[in-house]
Amino acid sequence: MIAKAEFIGAWDYFQQILAAQLPLDEQVALAAAANERDFKTFALKFRARVEESAARIKAAKHAVGPVASFVKSGEARAASTDLVAEYKRLTE
Repeated sequence: MIAKAEFIGAWDYFQQILAAQLPLDEQVALAAAANERDFKTFALKFRARVEESAARIKAAKHAVGPVASFVKSGEARAASTDLVAEYKRLTE
């Protein structure tokens, strides 16, 4: 998951990776950093990993249901604690 404030930049970069629109030197650097033989292999594994993460997030959201169903009102810290506890319970 990506914080809302950082989502736009990350989304744009992900799209550039998936469309192979990054400069060649950056493609080479990404493949090397991931210990892949070339950018195409890196991009295929990247796509698979993004799809895996998206499926896991969708499953968690489906299991949790509407946030209002388990988050109590009150101090933000208390509500966050409730949310974390419920997420842990649902993902065990």
